[in-house]
Amino acid sequence: MSGRLESLIEQMYKQKIRTQQAELRQLQSQINPHFLYNSFFMIKAFSRMGDCDSIERITDGLGEYFRYVTRNGEDEVALEQEIRHAKSYASVQDMRFSTRISLEFPDVPDEIAKVIVPRLVVQPIIENAYSHGLSQITDKGALRVSYSYDDGFAYVTVEDSGSLLDDDALLALQKQLSEPEPAETTGLINIHRRLMLRFGTPCGLELSRSELGGLMVTMTLKRGEERK
Repeated sequence: MSGRLESLIEQMYKQKIRTQQAELRQLQSQINPHFLYNSFFMIKAFSRMGDCDSIERITDGLGEYFRYVTRNGEDEVALEQEIRHAKSYASVQDMRFSTRISLEFPDVPDEIAKVIVPRLVVQPIIENAYSHGLSQITDKGALRVSYSYDDGFAYVTVEDSGSLLDDDALLALQKQLSEPEPAETTGLINIHRRLMLRFGTPCGLELSRSELGGLMVTMTLKRGEERK
């Protein structure tokens, strides 16, 4: 009886790992073609102006972005690596939107830099903010990333000033996260599921309205498994 129970537990654990890996692969496959197209258009514009410094910045950002997204070696990384990747993406977007969207994206504090996270859990949230929250902003938009932590958990918060998020839309997003088997697996749902599969409750995403006016996504991560 004991041996059979151990076998069932092992099978469930392996299935959970396979599920996490499948959902990571799904997220890796969802590279936004508009991001790539717009980046090429920026490179073309900078080349016409002879702005070599900007070309170097954008190609460095794109190189780091695609190297990280397409890498298959690790399913989990230190939070500082995940933030570094998200920053490479944000740096390219900031070059595109800098005249109308301010970006506040500090480095992760040393106290939580080594916290273990599933790969690709921060950048897709930044992408969601640019694509859905800020895409219609014409002037004085804002995107802000911040961190906090306590003895048991680390928190990463991404918020934007998008004006299209009404109360009904926010409730719909919150409902999607709470459903065990959502009809549509978006980037936010994918991230939430992987965090819960890896760490359990209360880890995952929480959605609320930001004081900036748009969406605030708070990610809860478990401390205690920091990488050396």
